[in-house]
Amino acid sequence: MIGNKLEIERINPLPLAQRKSFFSADEIMVPVECEPKPISDAISFQIQKCANKIRDARSRGASVMLIYGAHLIKNGAAYLLDDFLINDRLTHLATNGAGTIHDWEYSWLGRSSECVRSNVSSGTFGTWDETGKNINLSLLVGGIHGLGYGESLGRLIHDEKLEIPNKEELEDLIKNSPNDEYTGARVELLHSLNNGYSKQGTYELEHHWKKASVLESAYRNKIPLTVHPGIGYDI
Repeated sequence: MIGNKLEIERINPLPLAQRKSFFSADEIMVPVECEPKPISDAISFQIQKCANKIRDARSRGASVMLIYGAHLIKNGAAYLLDDFLINDRLTHLATNGAGTIHDWEYSWLGRSSECVRSNVSSGTFGTWDETGKNINLSLLVGGIHGLGYGESLGRLIHDEKLEIPNKEELEDLIKNSPNDEYTGARVELLHSLNNGYSKQGTYELEHHWKKASVLESAYRNKIPLTVHPGIGYDI
């Protein structure tokens, strides 16, 4: 092996509640019934043009996809998107890794958004225990059922629990069906169990602000939401 192996156990995640977060869900979320602020005629024209295209597409049964980044979530658009999904205005959503992090933090803690400059300098940026643990645990469990990132995390927020199989069950499936398409996912989950990163059985986690989650809304409304983390710029 060239170089030294990264010593994961030396990473010291910190409690998410300890972090200074810029925004709270109760303050930042934009109500659907909120009166829009004044905008220029040029922007108003573009919005109306977009709305007409969405209306036309859906009237023809055509797809309408929304591809968004973290700022849409961080700045409180969850209620608006929930209304879009309930009223069948969107057929697919796609975001990056940061979009899911703000989404999950709002839904669980009710707060999100950290200071990049100061936390990168202190080596604490993105090192928040519950965020990393619960997002990745939902993906590990979702993977053995063939679920992707968006549906796996949306299901955790919606159900507020995960059913984690026991090690013996996973070992038997891996041994008896080594060529199964889910073998890799089962190995990853078994590795997590063997190393104490997760425990078998029912894992329960309340999400008091789940209404602030687009992931949960997409799962509840059965709308596909795919996640596309980027290397080098994403978290």
